[in-house]
Amino acid sequence: MAYAGGSNDGTLNGTSEVTLVAAPGANTTRTLAYLSIFNADTAAVTVTIKFANDAARRVLVKATLAVGQSLPYKYPVVMEATTKSIIAIMSGAAATTNPAFYASYGDI
Repeated sequence: MAYAGGSNDGTLNGTSEVTLVAAPGANTTRTLAYLSIFNADTAAVTVTIKFANDAARRVLVKATLAVGQSLPYKYPVVMEATTKSIIAIMSGAAATTNPAFYASYGDI
């Protein structure tokens, strides 16, 4: 199998889980390479990054980000099934601007 890199970016919405890295397709293993969430809001926000396997959720990291602060996540996470993904959620709505995220991953 050949290696194929990919990335995703967007914003959290403050009300529900947002998929940062989608589950891989059939017969594909996806590995998270890097993930960062940036707080561009005018107030601190609490963000939780989770590993999702169907309905099961495992917290990878939970942090309160000050204004202008980033939360880098540099640990590899392997997703070898079509039910596994990386998601994030805020603990409440942002004051003005939802946090932005960037994720990179590789597929084999």
